[in-house]
Amino acid sequence: MSYYPLESLQPEPSQLHHQAPPPPPQRDMSREEMDEIFHLCRKDEWHGVLERVRQNPPMALNPMIMDNHIATTVVHQAITSKGETAVRADVISTILRHTPESATIKNGYGSLPIHVIAQRNTKMDAQTKERLIFELVSAFPGALTEEGGVGKRTPLHIIFTGTYHRSSPRIVLLAANTRSSTHT
Repeated sequence: MSYYPLESLQPEPSQLHHQAPPPPPQRDMSREEMDEIFHLCRKDEWHGVLERVRQNPPMALNPMIMDNHIATTVVHQAITSKGETAVRADVISTILRHTPESATIKNGYGSLPIHVIAQRNTKMDAQTKERLIFELVSAFPGALTEEGGVGKRTPLHIIFTGTYHRSSPRIVLLAANTRSSTHT
């Protein structure tokens, strides 16, 4: 696993519909520290991850490089894990509360966290998933219409692919409201 500067993962300001507030002062994380966080994520030791996030919320802005050399973040890992949903959701909410700009960071596949959580195969209940989608959109209002991932689809495209999701109408209204508020 390698450590790469955060700048290599952040979208260009021109790509954002809405800029998140500047990050709080960040304590530099060593490669070893980020490796430790990555391995905690992979071993579904989310209580340990949550403890570290609470001690140093900006650490969640640091990228981690997976074994396949693809960049990821703690938020992306918490979304894709199969571990205890409540703790993973707490990790994501804590990160978004302290570092909302984490919602603007794409992984090595070009996906924002919202692209990943919009997938049907995300291992969490619908209510938690819906709450986290709303938190991600609150942190980055332009996220629902941001293209990303290998297929360059928006989260709205992903949500409406396949089976109809019960929260889809609320998500469309949220997208409409955020688009109108960012274009006024």
